Amino acid sequence: MVLKDKINTIIVEQKISGVQFAEKIGIQKSAVYNILKGKTKKLNPETAKKIITVFSEYSYSWLMQDEGVKVNALPKTGSLDAVEVAETVINNFDELMKNKLFNSFIENIKLAARNEALTNLFLKMEEKKNNS
Repeated sequence: MVLKDKINTIIVEQKISGVQFAEKIGIQKSAVYNILKGKTKKLNPETAKKIITVFSEYSYSWLMQDEGVKVNALPKTGSLDAVEVAETVINNFDELMKNKLFNSFIENIKLAARNEALTNLFLKMEEKKNNS
C-alpha cells in the first residue's frame, strides 16, 4: 500500500478531514495535501512518530514500510490480559507472520518450548534412574 493510501485509510477510519488530520498531528495542511495527491511518496520518521502518538492504534512499521500490521491491536489499558493477547495474536496471525521480527519471536518461543520439554524429559529420566 502506498503512502497516500495509508494516510487516506487513517483519515477515513478516524472519520476526520485532511485538514483535521494535519491539525491533530501538528503538521502543515500542505504536507497532508502533498501526501494525499501522491507528491510525497515517503513519510519522514518524525511525521510517522507524530501520527502514532495521536493515533496510537496504527503501527510505525506499517506507516514506514510495507511490513507489519496496520493496527496495534493490544489493548490501550495499562495492563495486558494473557487471554486478550493470545486472541489478538490468533486473530492477526497471518498478518503477523509477514513481519520478520514476529517470525523471530515465534522461533524463539519454539526453541524455548523444545528446551523446556527436553529439560522435563531429562529430569524424568534422572528421577527414574534415582528411583531404580
